[in-house]
Amino acid sequence: MSFVRNALSVMFTSAVIVPLGLVTSIVLARWLSVPDRALLAVALALTAITVEASSLGLPSASVYRLRRAQSHPSRVVSAEMLLALTFSALAVAVCLLIKPMIMDNFLQGAAPLVFLLAVAMVPFQQLSAVLNGIARGIDRFDLQNAYRFLIQIGTLSGLLAALVVWKGGLLHALAAFLIVRITFSLLLAAAVIRTTGIAPTIERNEITQSLSFGFKSYAQNLAGQLHERVDVFMLAYLLDDPSQVAFYAIAISVAEQLKLIPEGIGTALFPQLAGMSEPSAGSLTAAVSRHSLIWTVACVLLLAPAAPFLIPFLYGAAYEASVLPFLILLPAVALLTVFRVPTRYFAASAKQGITISVFATSAAVNIALNLLLIPQYGVLGAAMATLASYVLESILITFLFLKASGQKVSAVLIFRRDDLEPYRRRLTAMVQRKGLGH
Repeated sequence: MSFVRNALSVMFTSAVIVPLGLVTSIVLARWLSVPDRALLAVALALTAITVEASSLGLPSASVYRLRRAQSHPSRVVSAEMLLALTFSALAVAVCLLIKPMIMDNFLQGAAPLVFLLAVAMVPFQQLSAVLNGIARGIDRFDLQNAYRFLIQIGTLSGLLAALVVWKGGLLHALAAFLIVRITFSLLLAAAVIRTTGIAPTIERNEITQSLSFGFKSYAQNLAGQLHERVDVFMLAYLLDDPSQVAFYAIAISVAEQLKLIPEGIGTALFPQLAGMSEPSAGSLTAAVSRHSLIWTVACVLLLAPAAPFLIPFLYGAAYEASVLPFLILLPAVALLTVFRVPTRYFAASAKQGITISVFATSAAVNIALNLLLIPQYGVLGAAMATLASYVLESILITFLFLKASGQKVSAVLIFRRDDLEPYRRRLTAMVQRKGLGH
């Protein structure tokens, strides 16, 4: 398994899908009304939270079972797919039971079909998350990269058809999201099973071991997802003005594009760490943090001065109110993106309890600050709460990683001359190939 190869392939894929993601968010802002854009943000947040709540850490468990436990891929595939479909079905059932509460408090004024379309995406997103974990575990990052690209281009194409060509609205947009996720999750399943095979029987030991490791990652991932998504729900619950949710959704959707490259590197990092000793894993994690930091800082320096002009120009004058929250969220997302890299170190070392404590603490702070600031400052209050809690999380994660790994602060924060070597080698190889082609 080549970490550099996988990381660079993920970075390249992320660099391609970032502009596609921005175009997608522009289409949604331009062709949906502000209230409908707010409802879409809440619906998609509901899907994301439900997927995480029902995941039980299965994507991470897939990688761990394949890399550390050396389980046979066909047995992992059969066990993980069964667990993913079972728990996502249970999550959908729970959502249906509490539908009145969700509609009354978070999706006020929405058609019931909005809720149903959002919930219907859960099993397919859950399945694709597990299958992507298996692809990483068997060193088939090409499958994950292809899925990420196709799901993005498919979503954009579906939304263009639904909103621009057919002149549809919110329900058409959600239907496009659902159709694309069904299509590509099934294609991913076919590609993974073709590679690994699938065991005709499901071993109880594989299920128990997956759940044992997965539960530890589950609490970590759920707390992290709650920290990232709770602000949308609180804006919808605490304010009567749906435009505030829409402004925040645009601000966060642009800022979150920063996450794609470092988080993509993190997906390549975890399988590598799972097969390493702790000292070596600590050194590699520190190096990846440095690379993530330099890329993220470069993106922030490009985006910050351009945002006051680009957001109203691209998204429309109605979203000029998204500029200030975006500028507040930009450093918050940058910090979170870089300093969540060490969480892969704790997961690979089966020390998820450390990350769980940090995520739970920062999520609690975020909720408390949202309750305090949103009623008074609206969308700006949510952005300030996010910034404060992300700063806290970044400090705690970094401190605990340094303590656990024995690394120095400079190893995480200061870019070194030899860090340029992988890029130099890659560039040299590309130039040589181009020369040979001529």
